[in-house]
Amino acid sequence: MTRVQRAWCVALLLCTPLTACEEEGASGPGYVYPGMQGGYDQGGTAGAPGYGPTMPDQGATFAPPDDGTAPPPAGDGGAVPMDGSGGPVGPPPPASADPTFASASSAGGFTFQSYASPPTGAYAAGTIYHPDGPGPFAVVAIATGWLEAPLDGWGQFLASHGFITMAFEVNNNISDPPTARATALVGALDMLLAEGDRAGSPLAGRVNAARQAVLGHSLGGGAALHAAKSDGHRLRASVALTPCASPSCSDPPDVAPTFPQVTIPTLIIAAQNDGNADTDLYGWPYYQTLTNARPRMYAEFAGANHFIANEPSTGTDAARYVLSWLQAYVNDDVRYRQFLVPDGMFSRFDEVAP
Repeated sequence: MTRVQRAWCVALLLCTPLTACEEEGASGPGYVYPGMQGGYDQGGTAGAPGYGPTMPDQGATFAPPDDGTAPPPAGDGGAVPMDGSGGPVGPPPPASADPTFASASSAGGFTFQSYASPPTGAYAAGTIYHPDGPGPFAVVAIATGWLEAPLDGWGQFLASHGFITMAFEVNNNISDPPTARATALVGALDMLLAEGDRAGSPLAGRVNAARQAVLGHSLGGGAALHAAKSDGHRLRASVALTPCASPSCSDPPDVAPTFPQVTIPTLIIAAQNDGNADTDLYGWPYYQTLTNARPRMYAEFAGANHFIANEPSTGTDAARYVLSWLQAYVNDDVRYRQFLVPDGMFSRFDEVAP
């Protein structure tokens, strides 16, 4: 039994439906978390990422912060282009109010809608979240980890910041390895682009096919790295959250994949006390093989566990990093680069500029 499987078995034994599982903040299938009724509950333990801040209800609607920092849903002009990002360049997204640390860590100013993805063989089921407004908007596919429910919290959070997203469940959440989840990520992007071209689709004419990205947690984080390796020609960024890219998160790894083929902007979020995907065996070695990714960043949160970033409300600093990376390198919005700085909360940090 792998490290991830052991942790989830404990979680499933200790938890019952409609209760919050306390095993390292785990989110398993069918569990509903308290709070998050209409917006992020910021009442978690301050300065303690991954230690049990309130997690979002899967069906909640994220509301903009009330501090006046949230960007409006549309405007004139666009973001400043930046050289060095991967993928073709499409039209810029709508301009927004200048972002702040608070606005980059909280739900954004876009209202959004959702609908079930049309059926496909690439993944079992998915939910598409799309901002209100004409667009076109960048697209992000979001992969889940072992036995995790779809990461709808990330789908909603990013939609509130102007991304079209799909959070999906893989075909076999027990046995699908990261490479299969990478195939699902690419299939989800294909579906989003097809929906943008389909007459009568809620996304018709609103998808920016030139701005695509992938994101995932745990085995899904490994999938994001594999997708960047296999399909980087179509992607502008990849984000791997506490990733395991091996066929199983065994200890030691059964296979040690490398990623020198990746050339797109790649962010790895890691956790110092990750008991499921040990950073010394997984995240940090992966990062060291990203020798051709420009830019690249490794941010390891001190004292945090495997679930520091499986939902944006688990660690709002992680949410800020993920959003800022996607805004800076998918939407070419250089204003967000100011939030990608080490500020004493990391046990290990490294970056290579564009």
